[in-house]
Amino acid sequence: MEVIIVFPFLLVIIFILGYFFIVNSKVANKRKILFEKVIIAIVSALLISLIWTYFNYTPVEIRESDVLYESFLGLFMIYLFIFLPVFLVYGTLLSFIIDLKVEKIRLDSLLLSYLIKVIAYALGGVVIVGLLLMLTSITSAKSISSGELYTIYILGILPSLLLYHVSLFVQLLKLTMNISYKKIK
Repeated sequence: MEVIIVFPFLLVIIFILGYFFIVNSKVANKRKILFEKVIIAIVSALLISLIWTYFNYTPVEIRESDVLYESFLGLFMIYLFIFLPVFLVYGTLLSFIIDLKVEKIRLDSLLLSYLIKVIAYALGGVVIVGLLLMLTSITSAKSISSGELYTIYILGILPSLLLYHVSLFVQLLKLTMNISYKKIK
């Protein structure tokens, strides 16, 4: 119950702080970059919602009587309602910060750049989940076991890595479209 109370306030606070961080950053084409990050966050939220729905949906054939089940679309909408704000606020900000910081480190190797970004996104997911856990543990008297903590951190790492790989796919798509546009021209 405490998570339900704390979570929206935390989203708003991080959104406001992230907005001022992005506005005050010295990056050219902020609107274009931010628009791209928002599209990536939306696609990532759709994908993770679809994945969670697939694994948590109970087909009609194996449902028990007198038990309430959600339809596939209903379950998908519930997960999308949960994941979309998280990806829009945290994912967009995380992606913007990582791209800004890693871009300063001029790396010649694509593999090394990929590995550094994978580690940065994974750590970003852990930090986000850690902040949420810390704030909810302050408001809750219930302690979290180490097994639950491991699962929660994995659930922070996997969505952030999905976000990174969707952004790689979008970059590849942009590159492909630029090459094909130049061939047409």
